[in-house]
Amino acid sequence: MFLIALNSIKLAVDTYFLNSKDDDIETVISAYVDYFFNWSFFIECCFKIVSLGFAMDRGSYIRDGWNQLDFFIVATSMIDMALTGLVDVGFFKILRMLRILRPLRVISHN
Repeated sequence: MFLIALNSIKLAVDTYFLNSKDDDIETVISAYVDYFFNWSFFIECCFKIVSLGFAMDRGSYIRDGWNQLDFFIVATSMIDMALTGLVDVGFFKILRMLRILRPLRVISHN
C-alpha cells in the first residue's frame, strides 16, 4: 500500500509539470520514477499470479474483479512503457491516464 500512496503522490505532482519539455530534469526524473513504479507493480502482479494461479482455480487471480482491474492497469502501463518513444498515438496517452486508477487497488488489499 505504501507504493500505491507514493505513486498517487507522484501522479499528483506530475500535473505541475504538464507543460515541461521532454529534456527538462523534472520530466526525466518523472520518467524514471514511472519505470520504477511500473516494474514494481508488474512484479507484484507476477507474484500474485504465481501464488493464486491465473484463472483456472476458484479464488485465482483473474477471477477477482479488483485483480482484473489491477491486471488491466499493469498490462496497459507495461505496453505504454514499451512503446514510449516508438509510437506517438493519442490512444496511448489515454492508457497512461488509466494509471490514476491505481489508488483503487487499496480497496482490494486485505
